Amino acid sequence: MPFSLEEEIESVRNQLIRSAEQEGLTSKETIELSKKLDFLLNKFSVSLEAYSEQK
Repeated sequence: MPFSLEEEIESVRNQLIRSAEQEGLTSKETIELSKKLDFLLNKFSVSLEAYSEQK
């Protein structure tokens, strides 16, 4: 079953925290997870704006 957007954001956030603690803030994995989280948060923000405009 696919994750909802909120669940995916939470999952990536947790992965990012673990990566930063284990690999450091400048590791390739941490940076890629940070970019992925940014993308998901932007997607979430756009969907909230679209929902608000429909009301």
